[in-house]
Amino acid sequence: MLMTLALGSQFAHLKATTLQSNIHDSGHYPGSMFYDLARSLISDVICIPSVEAVQACFIMSVYLLPAHAYDMSYLYMELALEKAVALDLHQSKSDRGVSVETAEIRHRIWWSVYSLER
Repeated sequence: MLMTLALGSQFAHLKATTLQSNIHDSGHYPGSMFYDLARSLISDVICIPSVEAVQACFIMSVYLLPAHAYDMSYLYMELALEKAVALDLHQSKSDRGVSVETAEIRHRIWWSVYSLER
């Protein structure tokens, strides 16, 4: 959730011109607070084998791309890719226990991570 707020705040200047002038005057971007909080929780995310952990790493990577922090972005993208492979998101399984919605989410996450990493 923190990274979603951070990512959304990158586009806040497109809607509010007063916010844009305040950001450039202070040198502080609204998303940096959310990013710092999310970054402090990344050690907990690394230990969780879940689709949500893959999503968190992926969003952190996407957030860092416009900031030209390519090394950190690539690190988070690799982490998302490794977790996705560990969860077998790259394999098309037809498990009876998985709902159609869950299978589609897993499929979309895999291809989002894979395509951006490539």
